[in-house]
Amino acid sequence: MKLCCSVIFEELSNYFNVKTNKNFFMDEKIISPLIYNNEILHKDYIYIITVENIKNFIENGGHIGICLGTPTNLDMYKNMDLIIIDNTINIYDIFNKLVLIFAKYNQWESSINDITNKYLNIQEIFTSSESIFLEPIYLIDNDLNYIAYNKAYNKDKNLNSETTIPLSIANNIKLETDFNIISNEKDIFTYKSSSEDSITLCFNIKINDVYKAKLIYILNNEKYLSSKKYIFAYFAKFLEKTYLHYNYYPYKSNNPQLHFLIEKLLFSNKNIDNFDIEFHLNKYGWSISDTYLAILIKFIKSSEINWFGSYFSNQLELKIENSCAINTSNGIVLVVNNSISKNSKENLQHELPYLLRESLCKAGVSNTFNSFTSLSTYYRQAEIALSIGETLNETIWCHYFKDYALHYMMMKSLGEFTPLEICHSSLLKLKNYDKQRNTEYYKTLYTFIFHKFNTSHAANALFIHRTTLISRLTKIFEISNINLDDYNTRLYLMISFYIINFFEN
Repeated sequence: MKLCCSVIFEELSNYFNVKTNKNFFMDEKIISPLIYNNEILHKDYIYIITVENIKNFIENGGHIGICLGTPTNLDMYKNMDLIIIDNTINIYDIFNKLVLIFAKYNQWESSINDITNKYLNIQEIFTSSESIFLEPIYLIDNDLNYIAYNKAYNKDKNLNSETTIPLSIANNIKLETDFNIISNEKDIFTYKSSSEDSITLCFNIKINDVYKAKLIYILNNEKYLSSKKYIFAYFAKFLEKTYLHYNYYPYKSNNPQLHFLIEKLLFSNKNIDNFDIEFHLNKYGWSISDTYLAILIKFIKSSEINWFGSYFSNQLELKIENSCAINTSNGIVLVVNNSISKNSKENLQHELPYLLRESLCKAGVSNTFNSFTSLSTYYRQAEIALSIGETLNETIWCHYFKDYALHYMMMKSLGEFTPLEICHSSLLKLKNYDKQRNTEYYKTLYTFIFHKFNTSHAANALFIHRTTLISRLTKIFEISNINLDDYNTRLYLMISFYIINFFEN
């Protein structure tokens, strides 16, 4: 395997006190070390030289070297990669260390190639690379499922055979705006988190320009960054070739047929036979007549559905028992079976708001229903709950249709009319009277009805005497000719109050 000066410099620093003539190496690829004896130079080798023969080395075209002793006037050597070691070190000790360094990387290259050629096991490739990557490195697919990770990452995160990255880590990644902006990079990119001191090296693995996985290497600091980037780049390109050769797809849904059934019921115009529905549901222990909930979940940042949606769908299924989540362009549809477990309702009430808040999502929840064939109807309830809820209560994470059903009916009752055209004409007359004479007859009537026609409670709410309220009511009935003894009139007035107050607010 070809190395570069940055890698050799880092490896030699484990044995010797090393320094260099400049801040950055040119990092040409090197195939092997040699000791310089004033002979003809060979391309792509790194030579061990002494201060005494460095001039001759340069005159013969040498530009990559390890020098025993520090040359005078180091500025003269800016056009070459030079590693400097104390001249008290034996030249053959240095040469032997270099041989071991090259052998280490050649053995690693051979090992990961053998694993790939004999059988495709990405995790085994990572295990064989643990002497190379001493800091955490891991590979995740498009749905944020783990494909592989090294011992350092496992020790740091204490994963215990997790299949997907923890939601807390996923949310941190999602919140890093800069990281997501550059996540379409085609080459190695370096990223520094705004919340941590670590440096992250990343590479997007693609097949035919379609994103498949991301390789992430977490460094504690920027020391030897060039060296680590060089080896990381080699490893990243190797994994990309592995994907391309084997067309590797690690993620499989746990219940693909149930996902397909839900998609078909919601988004297909074709009718599905009840027998077929029951057949597929029975495979998962569900019944067509169980009690269900339909939930629609949307990210506050709509673009996140494209790359975070599948992962979050999987997390929902793991966290909320007896559920099935599908990822759509409109959001995530979560169907929960409340019949199988007695704890389903409690589990949902406890987990869902937490998951929504942590991942910056909002949800609409339908009423419960007792026939799986009605899914599309109750999915529509979830859509309505989320739409109205975001308008009326934008600070709430979870919106239930039962809380907005009345509002939905009120708005639907308008039909082709404006609020002023459909509401009770007497209320409009009172509002106009108040505007002209600076009275409060509209508010007085509303408060009287709101307090169930109790004059004492209504007067207290208006901060007026009870006799003043009665006097106002007499005037209101005189102006409007309203008959509160009639049930339909009372109902019409209450609906009209609801509509007018909403549009005014």
